[in-house]
Amino acid sequence: MKLIKLINESGYDEAWELLGQPVPEIKKFVKDLGFQNDDATAKKVGAIIDKIKAETLTVDKIPGLKNLANKGNDAETLEAIKQISGKPDAEQQYVKLMQARDAGENRKRDYDVNGLIKAVKSGNYPPPVLLQLPSGLYVIGGRTRLYAALALGISAKVKIINHDTFKQKDINENIDPKSQAKHKGKSAPYGSAYELVKELVLQEIELVKELKCKYGTYFCNHDKVYKCRKGPKKSRSNEGVHDPMNPGILKKRLGNLSCSKVRAARGKLKDKGTTYAKALQRYLNYHCQ
Repeated sequence: MKLIKLINESGYDEAWELLGQPVPEIKKFVKDLGFQNDDATAKKVGAIIDKIKAETLTVDKIPGLKNLANKGNDAETLEAIKQISGKPDAEQQYVKLMQARDAGENRKRDYDVNGLIKAVKSGNYPPPVLLQLPSGLYVIGGRTRLYAALALGISAKVKIINHDTFKQKDINENIDPKSQAKHKGKSAPYGSAYELVKELVLQEIELVKELKCKYGTYFCNHDKVYKCRKGPKKSRSNEGVHDPMNPGILKKRLGNLSCSKVRAARGKLKDKGTTYAKALQRYLNYHCQ
């Protein structure tokens, strides 16, 4: 009965395993997706895991899984299981090994490992969840079941998740604000913030089209909206090379202009990089040579 309960809750349980993994590669995977380590995320991730179809992992692939031996004396336990794999007394030996492992970790299970290996043998068990990353295939949850399959010398029924598994909108809506800020409004790699900005931009484009401005539009930084131009846009290619930078600046300061007056004014300046200084030099270049 307890094993049936484990099967019913496996997706949710495995989701918590994913969110709380200490393995650096898996932690980065979770962080990049913007997942939060909370119950709401666990429920959403668990619901997706529940929908994934199980596939077969051949027995020879089990020992090569990343982080299969992840704590305590797992490395020694794994080697011992390899030694009994496929032997007639493998079930009994497996139970002893798991009981010793649990005792060493002070772990109390809510199910009997003897019943678990029988369930694995019959194929009636919740598939362990594995994570496919570029660096290899990692165990998220279900090591005891994988150990059981290895001890029996049979293939394991597993669920494999990867980055594409969690592209659904219902997961990406639950994004971490820090992750969102890091990606400039987007979740990682997709998310609601990005879609919202995209929608606003499209609305702005439609608004511009409705304006039907004769001389086109420009974005007003002060009002943060698009407005109609009052006249044709003056491109840099159409600007005269002799056009002053600030028309009228010399007459405002010096009155009637002459080469001697302009030279004298320029000679008094310490900073030759100001707009006024450049205007003086421009006058001398075009009128006093």
